[in-house]
Amino acid sequence: MLSSCDMFEACSSSIENILMKNADDSCCNLSAECTGITSIISSALFSCSEWQELFSENNVDENRVSWCGANLSKCNEDWTISFLTLLRSLIALSRQIECKDNSGQSALSLFSLIEELKISLADCNRAYTAKIFNENRIPTATKRLRCVNECINNCLTSLQRNLNSFAAFVQLIMNSSQLKDEEVVSEKTEVVCPPTLESILPNNDVKEIAHKDDGEAKHEKEQISNSKCIRLATDFWKSEMELATKRIVELEKQKERITLDYELLKTKLESMKLLESGIEVSEFPCKDADVICSYFEERIGDLHADIEYIRSRAFYYKHECKDLLKLAKLSEQENKTLREELNLVTVRESALKEELEMTRKSYELQLQNLHEHIANLNIQLDEQSKTVNSFKDVLNGMTSTKQVCSQIDYI
Repeated sequence: MLSSCDMFEACSSSIENILMKNADDSCCNLSAECTGITSIISSALFSCSEWQELFSENNVDENRVSWCGANLSKCNEDWTISFLTLLRSLIALSRQIECKDNSGQSALSLFSLIEELKISLADCNRAYTAKIFNENRIPTATKRLRCVNECINNCLTSLQRNLNSFAAFVQLIMNSSQLKDEEVVSEKTEVVCPPTLESILPNNDVKEIAHKDDGEAKHEKEQISNSKCIRLATDFWKSEMELATKRIVELEKQKERITLDYELLKTKLESMKLLESGIEVSEFPCKDADVICSYFEERIGDLHADIEYIRSRAFYYKHECKDLLKLAKLSEQENKTLREELNLVTVRESALKEELEMTRKSYELQLQNLHEHIANLNIQLDEQSKTVNSFKDVLNGMTSTKQVCSQIDYI
């Protein structure tokens, strides 16, 4: 990002040098001089593509913090969208600058991209103003955050100034190219027209009138071209004068503050010297007393502003504490409800465990009784089988004796 800023500063200085060099000269030389800085401008603009991912990640991380409310989150989203749109416009402009086509359509597309870039930058300034307005109202805003906001504001101002310089520079280049084309066309017409005039109008008086008309036309064209160059240079330097005037006003305010601090320190030093020498304070000059009064009046005003700021912060903290207390009470109630549910579940679990243990013991007892009953049945079955076998043996013996007796009787 720092390398990109250095590239933009190099572009700005190159453009200003060329504009200052050609402010009083013919605009036709600008087209040749701009070829040397085309690569610098395109590389500086294309370097903005490396900012997109980093910028989006930082805004997502900022929206996740606890002090980022709904309004600030919305402002961050607007700021992200507008800034990414600005970066895309810069990338499109760099690609258009790299294009080697010198046609009028390319120049018109370049102007349309510059207009879109101006609109994107205005939207970006609006979104950033809303963002820092919400950030300054946050009680947790630190000096570092304000310093970062001030740096970004300075960067946007520098970008606006460089964009105005670039627009004026492109306008001068296009006008110079147009004037070159007009001169080429006029030279061609001058080469073609004299033979026809001599053949048609051989009179010397008519020739002199024609030459006078050509001289007047050339003079008018030169005046028009010079007036265009002067007007464009005047517009550019007017914008530069406005920016310089604003800067002068800021420096004057800073000078007044520094002067007041200096007078206060000087008065304190003189008072310390007078106290050391034994002179009373009532012998101070009237001028020093006025300086002290004005300083303390300004200090009182600053203290009132600090009091209002502290009150606003206290009001914010008060409502924040109320919200936190509400959340704490809700969390406590939820915790209590969950504890009761946990106790009920624990009791239910213990009851189910006892019931399961009783069922297991009952099943074991029934299984044991069933085993004993099966064993008794097996014993009874063995005894019955033995009895049946004995009866079979007895029955077989009786049948064999009957057969023997019947055979004896038959014999």
